[in-house]
Amino acid sequence: MSKSRQGGSEASRVRLEEMITVVQLYRGWTQRQVAEALNRNVHALVPDSGNPKLDLVVKLSSILDWPIEMVVSDLREAELDAARGERAAKGGGAASDSGPMVLDPESPDPRSIDPKTLIRQAWEGCEAERWDDVLGLTEPERLEGLDGESRGWMMYYRQVALESRGQYIAAIECCQTGLEAVGHESEAAWRLRTALAYLLLVIGSVTEADGVSLAVISELSALPRSSPRRERLAFAHYVRGLSRRLLALRGSEASSALLDQAQAHLREASEILDDYGAYGGSARNAAVARTARCVAREIDVLAGRLPPVEIVDEVLSSLDCGTAVTSLDSNEAESIGWRCIIAARVVLAFPEKVVNPERVLAILTNKADEVAERLGHWGLRERLFAIEHLHRVLVEATGEDVPSWNLDEQDVRTLLGTMGRFPRFRRIGWKILAAARQERREGES
Repeated sequence: MSKSRQGGSEASRVRLEEMITVVQLYRGWTQRQVAEALNRNVHALVPDSGNPKLDLVVKLSSILDWPIEMVVSDLREAELDAARGERAAKGGGAASDSGPMVLDPESPDPRSIDPKTLIRQAWEGCEAERWDDVLGLTEPERLEGLDGESRGWMMYYRQVALESRGQYIAAIECCQTGLEAVGHESEAAWRLRTALAYLLLVIGSVTEADGVSLAVISELSALPRSSPRRERLAFAHYVRGLSRRLLALRGSEASSALLDQAQAHLREASEILDDYGAYGGSARNAAVARTARCVAREIDVLAGRLPPVEIVDEVLSSLDCGTAVTSLDSNEAESIGWRCIIAARVVLAFPEKVVNPERVLAILTNKADEVAERLGHWGLRERLFAIEHLHRVLVEATGEDVPSWNLDEQDVRTLLGTMGRFPRFRRIGWKILAAARQERREGES
């Protein structure tokens, strides 16, 4: 076997050992329990070759709640990293909350129920945030006898439940399945398309989200003011504003033109949603409008048109310290969480412009974390971990002592769950895990 093949196998073996450790941390299991779950000898959990068989990969995927392709990708990435390192060394290049719903076998077949009744039940489940009920009601195999439009609506409500549970990849698949079943101009199609754009943005597929949202805007821009479908137009503007902002910040310099476009879309989204309120807009619409306005204000800061301290003070003053997050409507709570994230980004970008930035950052991230825990919001959790990581990177660059992570077992499980849900976050996640392990080793020595 060549040295490069040996190096790749060794790297895979090491990564596989790391994954076994991750399983123990995520599930809170002993090594013997892991061995039983993987159906392997406790003394030979990892094959000497470093190349796991398919059954081991499938079991790891199930136990970690990671897609199979993500487990394979991480193992493959370890091999590629080893190969890059060898090339660099040779000078050849840079290196409901109650668990899943059990369907009653005596429950009526959905095909025997009026489709409108089914759709109403799914909508009611979403309104009440009974996600397990919605997922049970909208299981695809139970909907085979429905017409295409009804299946599209059921897939729309299924993706709402999956998105609320942080299962973004599965939610995207629901949108795609639903869109295959409905007519292009149907109301269900517009909802599925705007949902798809948002979900793509959430998992980091920014260019794709930008394109899907633009297509919706192009097709709905001529709607009359009184059209209920303008709500879909507003959400498309919202997603495109967020995606344009992210695209503007890529590269060595921010693009002022893209930032201006982002701000225009965000302002349009908030104006439509505010106006739509006169026609019976929802609490979710009002919360999204507030978030859109806050991001638009952040863009003013990035463009040098607004002092950073102003948006930070605005967000801090909006936090009612006497009101518990648990007492808030979930939409308002989520908006508060995102506004705290936005203000925290500003603090990290302009620490010299904020009085006592460390304290302010702690207030903002603690509140966002409180919201994330209240809602079980994985998108907020991912942003919080990313902000905390960036904070430590920036502190280290100044030569000061880097704050400890101090992750307890629940924090580690949350981190691992976040890594499984956001493919582009995994590299940061592994760095955080490495830092936390180093802290633990130093504390034990």
